[in-house]
This record gives sequence, C-alpha cells and structure tokens, in this order.
Amino acid sequence: MSELRKCLECGEYLPSEETTYILSQSGYVCDKCLEDCYFTCEGCNKYHHLDNAYYIDSEGIYVCESCYYESYGRCTSCDYRMRIEDMYYYCGDYYCPDCYNDCEDEEIIDEYHCGGGRGDYSKDYRYRVGVELEREDRDTKESIDTYKLRNDYGWVVESDSSLDSFSGFEAISPILPLRLGDLEKLFSDEDIRSLVRAEYTSDCGGHMTISDTKRNPDQLIDDIAGYLPILYALFPNRTTNHYCEPREKDFYKVGGRYALNKRGSYKGDGLEIRLFDAPKDEVDLMNRFRLLKFMLSHRATTIEQGLRLLSESKKLRKVVKNHLDMYEIAYKDFYSNLVRYAREIDKIRLRNIDIEDIDSILNR
Repeated sequence: MSELRKCLECGEYLPSEETTYILSQSGYVCDKCLEDCYFTCEGCNKYHHLDNAYYIDSEGIYVCESCYYESYGRCTSCDYRMRIEDMYYYCGDYYCPDCYNDCEDEEIIDEYHCGGGRGDYSKDYRYRVGVELEREDRDTKESIDTYKLRNDYGWVVESDSSLDSFSGFEAISPILPLRLGDLEKLFSDEDIRSLVRAEYTSDCGGHMTISDTKRNPDQLIDDIAGYLPILYALFPNRTTNHYCEPREKDFYKVGGRYALNKRGSYKGDGLEIRLFDAPKDEVDLMNRFRLLKFMLSHRATTIEQGLRLLSESKKLRKVVKNHLDMYEIAYKDFYSNLVRYAREIDKIRLRNIDIEDIDSILNR
C-alpha cells in the first residue's frame, strides 16, 4: 500500500501517481498549489513560497528572502529595489541613483557623527592623519557641494551642536597619508581649500587624529609625551578648557575625551589630538602636518628629550617659529608657558633643561 501524502497548502491527500514536490523536507505540495502559491527564485533557482517573494524593480524579477538580503536593497527614499552594488550608501542607508542625485541640489548638512562617507585614503602609508575643521561661515555652509566633497574626496560635512546653528558646520576628512607632498596637493584643490579658508570663531576647533600602522595609541602617547609641553605652549588658549588642561601622559591612557583621546587599542588605531584650535588657512594647516610628522618620526618619551629636539632640530624649530609668528605669540611667552606646562605635567621641578635663550634658538 502506497504512502498517503497530504498537500501542505490545501490539505488534500495526493494520489500516489500524482507528481509532487518535496518542500525542504517539510512535506508535499500538489501541482495546483505549487503553481498558485510558489515561485522559482531567479537567484538560486529554487522554489519558495510567495510569502517570501521579493520583487526587484530594476530587473522585473522575484527573488527569495535569502538572495534578496545577499545581493539587493531598497532605496530609503522611494522604496525602489535594486542590486546593492548599483546603489549609494550614505549615513547608514542605501539610495537609488535617482534619489541620490535629486538630493544634490539640496546641499544637506549631515547630522552630527553621521559617519557616512568616511573612508581610508591612506594608501597603506605608515603615518596617517585625519582632520576635523569646525567653521562658522553661513555663506560657505550654504554654498559648499556636500555630495561632491563626499563622493570625490571622502569628506563629510556635519552639523555640530557646539557651534552656531545657522552658520556652524564641521568638515571631516577621511584617513589621509601623512605624506606632506600629497597633503599640499590636496589642500591646494579649490573645493578643499574653500573649507580651510572659511570663517571661524573662537568656538571653533581643529582636532587632528594621528595613527601609525606599527604602534597602538598607548605607544603613541608614550612616544610623543616629550612634546606635550610644546603643544600646550603653542595653543595656550585651548588649555583654559577643562578637557585640554595639562596632564601626565598616563592619564590619557585611561581614555576619555581630553587633550589626547584614544580611538582604539590596536596598532593603526587613531590618537585624537584635541589641543589644536581652528586653523587659519591651508598654510597654517600644513605647518601642523609638519609638526605631527616630526613627532611621529622622532620619539621623545620625556620632556627633556622634547626640549632637546627643539634646541637641536632645525625642522622642529622652523615649525614652532612659523606658528608663533602666525599667531603673534611672543617667543618669551612661549618659553615661559613651555616651562610652566612641563612642570605641571611632571609634578616636579624640571632639572637640566638644555635650552638657551628662546629668541636665539628659534632664529638660528
């Protein structure tokens, strides 16, 4: 006697001679229900229930749930379904080309910490840098092409609640190689230069994040610790903020949004330096890149080493002098602050600082 087979859909028993379909070992479906309730997925070429069918607008086909989530997506704006590889990903959502392009004329400023568009443009270079430019310039905010900046350069323009809501914005770069020639070329480009030359106020900052593929953030803190009093003395106005006041290097290893902020614990993860105020222009910014490149290339684990390098290195002296001249900081004031911050960081009186009159040193 043959086995009685019951259709999963209509409940009727199937004659033994009738063609049947085994549905993933769940049971059987009669020919009529198979035709009425099931479809063949264009992706995997298997039968699936219509309840699990996903219509792909761009191709006019149906695919199963598994194939849909593997290869397709839905436009956040118009619900149009198409292949993920042909869509635009932005701020955690996917958009079809039409909706994405329709937004170009709106010049939308992204929400704070949106995260969309950022990428790694460092090209595997060992030393890397990222820039955050805070600006308060309504004309620039209303005229910049945010989509072009993101698509062509990897920059994201966001709002920032700490800035004026009408004129304030924050332009954030992707991870860039700390290769001075490449950076000079990038910041001579008109689109990027317009961001650096935008107006700013005392509320604006210029955080910069450095990384090294061969060191983690804790190691970076150790290796640049000797430069901390120099950094504090170059940006004295920032030290009045509680998160940028002078601290010992081990304080920063615990973590937190202070003058040095770790962004991970592995080699290549970033160390954000929040001491920098808003750069005046691309010349000012390039001077900071040179300072960071020197710091990463020349370890100074103690304050004495940092001060000795300032005394002996023509490159470091030039960077420091350029900054002091640009910001009209008297050399004597810089040196007084440098020594004061060094004492605050060490919690002891500095001894044997091998540095002479600061005017003669910087003007060698």
